[in-house]
Amino acid sequence: PVAGGGPLHLDGILMAHHRGVQGGTAPSRGEPTERAIRIGELAHPSRWIAVLERDGHQVPLCSAIQWAAKHVCMETMVSRRDAEDVELLGRPVNRAQGPDRDKMLPVPLIAAPHAFWYLVGHRREVKKLLRSVTHLGSHRRQGYGVVRSWDVEALEDPKGRWSWTLDGEAVRHLPSEWCETAERRDVGCVEPPYWLHSRHVDRVPAGTICTVDPEIERAAHSIAQTDV
Repeated sequence: PVAGGGPLHLDGILMAHHRGVQGGTAPSRGEPTERAIRIGELAHPSRWIAVLERDGHQVPLCSAIQWAAKHVCMETMVSRRDAEDVELLGRPVNRAQGPDRDKMLPVPLIAAPHAFWYLVGHRREVKKLLRSVTHLGSHRRQGYGVVRSWDVEALEDPKGRWSWTLDGEAVRHLPSEWCETAERRDVGCVEPPYWLHSRHVDRVPAGTICTVDPEIERAAHSIAQTDV
């Protein structure tokens, strides 16, 4: 099962693992913002995935995760500081009470026989990067989100098949101004890294029923015809 339950964008996953493949360090939530931005600029997924640049956004033509027969459940996990955490704190740690005590945390899980993404890009490069992706989602150190295998397939007739929506729902996070109507809007990132708060914009989150501006759809359609 995959922990976290949020929409996982393959472009963000590839960006994070590109640094590891090249011998560097993948970005993480604990890194300074300045270094995260620098990594984002060096490993932008436009190297492997087609991108639509419009209104100051660079949005990859890549969907969020799609589940096959998913089952949603909840587990609990004990959160405690390990020896390395205690050493870095440099002060006494009281595990019985206070901020250092052990905690029981709820962990939302999604279990499915397989998951998939849609994207427009370079199949060989994407397949190469995916070899280093062994886990998905949150709490990977606890064993969640193990990936058994990857398979990258080309559509038989890919030209013109890209769309920002599937069954009326946004296939990924989209800039709010790209959608004429939307049942829900929030604030967050529309391009990787998705955890970088300084890049938050008004958006339509993945999975929202919406209507995308026809001009935006035509622009993506044109890119899909030339880049596949």
